[in-house]
Amino acid sequence: MERTNNAHKKSNSLVSNLTGKVKGLASAYLGVMALRAAITTSDTITAAKNKFNAINATNMGSGGFDENGQYTGAVKSTTAADMDKIYAASQRANAGYAEMMSNVAKSMTLAPSAFHDNIDNAIRFQEIMQKAYTVGGASAAEASSSMYQMVQALGSGILQGDELRSVREGAPIAYKEIEKFAQGVLGADESLKELAADGLITSEMVVAAIMNAEEKIEKSFNNTKMTFAQAFTNIKNVAVKAFEPLLQKLNDVLNSPVGQAIINGIGNALVVVASVVSSMMDILGSFFTWVGDNWYWLQWIVWTGLALLTVKVSILAYQFIIL
Repeated sequence: MERTNNAHKKSNSLVSNLTGKVKGLASAYLGVMALRAAITTSDTITAAKNKFNAINATNMGSGGFDENGQYTGAVKSTTAADMDKIYAASQRANAGYAEMMSNVAKSMTLAPSAFHDNIDNAIRFQEIMQKAYTVGGASAAEASSSMYQMVQALGSGILQGDELRSVREGAPIAYKEIEKFAQGVLGADESLKELAADGLITSEMVVAAIMNAEEKIEKSFNNTKMTFAQAFTNIKNVAVKAFEPLLQKLNDVLNSPVGQAIINGIGNALVVVASVVSSMMDILGSFFTWVGDNWYWLQWIVWTGLALLTVKVSILAYQFIIL
């Protein structure tokens, strides 16, 4: 009974320690994932803000830069206002704020003429399309993939079958409106697929069609029910917007002299580690080469050691079984 109790106590202690280690690993994993998500979001916001600053500075001409070549306060305030508009649009459409920000930035970079060089038009287009995907019952992943293809196609100037096929599957109401608009503009009876195959569906035509269908898509969207995924997306948007100043400060630290010193320090440390590992590999290589050259007599030492170890294990096993 005493031996059984002692074994039981040891087992409980082992399980307790193991549980503690598992909890520690889980906490560390969640911490790393949270940090990774924060860094990814920060990078998305920073990349979009860089594009918006460049666009607004270009639009302002000489008034976009100060005497030191830095963006003026007017540029930064305009960019901040643009980001607020995107946030409001993402909340109205139940879409991801960071993703919509990235899509608007890409749209203004790849196809500015389609939006008449007006970022408000790009924001409006994204909002209408996101609502069209919701009406079509597309998942967040499907809407994201289709919207990515749409933005890429707008940059090429002409939409082909693949891009329109993804819109037809994810947002059929938008597809029908583009088809109706194109037929009216071109005075044609062919389907949108046939018109696209002939290269007649331009970026300007698609944007104009979606803008023209805003009221119809809005009415359909207002009759849809919010899903839990969309609710969590809105909550995430609020969190990202709330932590945006903190994320900006983290990026400021990264670009500060201290941040650059840390990066340089890490780079130098990696160089040292690589040098040490390389030296160790050289030593190991020399050792294995020596072993290979002298294996004709070293093997007897190895086999003797294994034989003695086998005898020792056999004795211990015999004692354990008998005693």
